[in-house]
Amino acid sequence: MTRASIAVGSFLIAALAAVPVVFAQQDDDDDDDAALGAVVMSAQVSLGQGFAASSGEGVPISGKFEIEEEGAQLSVYTARNDAYAEVIVDHRTGRVAKVIPIVDGNDLVSAKEQMEVMRHAGLSLEQVTASALKTSPGYRAVSVTPGRKDASADATPLAKIVLTNGREWKTVYEVLESGDKL
Repeated sequence: MTRASIAVGSFLIAALAAVPVVFAQQDDDDDDDAALGAVVMSAQVSLGQGFAASSGEGVPISGKFEIEEEGAQLSVYTARNDAYAEVIVDHRTGRVAKVIPIVDGNDLVSAKEQMEVMRHAGLSLEQVTASALKTSPGYRAVSVTPGRKDASADATPLAKIVLTNGREWKTVYEVLESGDKL
C-alpha cells in the first residue's frame, strides 16, 4: 500500500466516525443475544433470501431475524403504494408465512421513514446485504435498516447491516447508491 492510499483510508474512517447517522428503527437488544446468533447461523433461509421472498408483497424496506414469544422469526417490512406490511418469511422454507398490515403506531412511522429513504436508493437491500457479506466471510446478516447520514432529506441514504458469525457481532454501513461504499 502506498502512503497516499493509507492516508485516504485513514481520512475516510475518521470522516465516517465524525458523521452522525440517523436511522428510523431503534436497535433491539437482540444483536448481542447468543440464541439469536445461533438461529441466524442455522437458518436455511438468509435475510437476503427473505428480501427476495417478500418482494411479492411490496418493496422490502427493512428486515431482521428476531426471537418472539412463538420462537425465531424472519421479518421483512415492505411498502406498496401507501400500504405497509410486516412479512413473516419461514426461515426454514423461504415461503411467506404471514402478512401483517402496518396501519398505525411507531411501526407505521418507521415504515414511512424507511420507504422515504428507499425512494432515493439506487440499490436494493438485497444488493447491499450481499455486498456487506462479501467483505465479511463467515458472517450472516441479522438485520438491515435504511437511514441517512444525517436528518436532512437530501443526505446520503445508507443501510445499517448487523452481522454475526454466531459468536461475534459487527455493524457495517453500506451506501444505498450505485458505485458508492463506505
